[in-house]
Amino acid sequence: MSEYQYHEWQAVDQVLTPEEQAAVNDLSSHIEVSSSRAAATYHWSNFRHDQKQVLLKYFDAYFYLAN
Repeated sequence: MSEYQYHEWQAVDQVLTPEEQAAVNDLSSHIEVSSSRAAATYHWSNFRHDQKQVLLKYFDAYFYLAN
């Protein structure tokens, strides 16, 4: 059994442009994206990108939870 994973990124200082939202949305089929937030939940796999790089490129805060 794989572990549960929850990833969430928040934009605080500015919102994501539609192009940035599309780029973040393309990172995973498990991700939900808005202009100020992205969240991905996994039960059987992992987020396949570097979470820190996503944070640095698009967001201001990152939260991760796993069982």
